[in-house]
Amino acid sequence: MIFNNKNKDDIENSKLMPIETLPKKVNLLKEYRDKEIVITCHGGGRSMMAANYLARAGFKDLRILIGGMRLWIQKGYPVIEDINLAQP
Repeated sequence: MIFNNKNKDDIENSKLMPIETLPKKVNLLKEYRDKEIVITCHGGGRSMMAANYLARAGFKDLRILIGGMRLWIQKGYPVIEDINLAQP
């Protein structure tokens, strides 16, 4: 499962949950507690915060997409829609 903690849903079939909503909505991710979760954001910083939060909440198999969506797009991987890389 790909968990996107940005404000846009860029990777097909990813679950969008901005980091500021994570504490209130972590219960929506319970079905993924024992599954691999790949966490992404624009550049990687919020992914680390989200992974730390989820680990403390008992999630086991957490991965961070190194370089975030910025690197994903630079590598030419598919996205649902293009994002403006100048945006924070």
